[in-house]
Amino acid sequence: MAKQELRHDFPQNFLPAGQTLDSLLEQNLVELEHTSGTSSERLPVIFGRGWWNAQEARALRLNRFIGKILDEFPHAHRATLTSPACNGLTCPTVWMSREQRTFENALFVNLARIPFLLGDAELAHMAAEIADWVPQFLDVDPVHGARFALYCEQRGIKFPSLKFILCSYEFVSVLHRRILMRVFGVPVFNLYGSTETGHLLMETSAAK
Repeated sequence: MAKQELRHDFPQNFLPAGQTLDSLLEQNLVELEHTSGTSSERLPVIFGRGWWNAQEARALRLNRFIGKILDEFPHAHRATLTSPACNGLTCPTVWMSREQRTFENALFVNLARIPFLLGDAELAHMAAEIADWVPQFLDVDPVHGARFALYCEQRGIKFPSLKFILCSYEFVSVLHRRILMRVFGVPVFNLYGSTETGHLLMETSAAK
């Protein structure tokens, strides 16, 4: 099965007879997701509401190091650095307050789709928000994370509360992993999610 087959007769190919996507969305029972489109056209898929958070909670526990941290900090704070176009919660085209970017224990820090366009003032503001949030881990797109890490390295900025870094949204490269570990001094783990199939793969090996 390929993306072409999944696109055929969408959304009825995902739904039982008598159900419509509009009615399920109105009832807040499902989420309509789209793949990134990096390998072909974007693919729409339907999942139950909250599918990512539920799977992530289980996947993180597969890593013993992270599991111990979450046992110690049951409500661990995370600071997320990724393209707002990816996370489905914040918008890249309008300014949003910190309150609007806070969802339970997660703070979405940046609003820029392209990290290399962030200026010093914006990066300094991001660093100040993270320091004030006191996160136990960073949840980053590796490109966004590496750009921010290099800024912090140049200015000697540290976050003593950090225990680990979680890389997602795209696969972390060897170079980006090295930068993140060098600057922040904590283990870096990769969490890979497949939007096409709705499953998550968690790196479980010890920090490299």
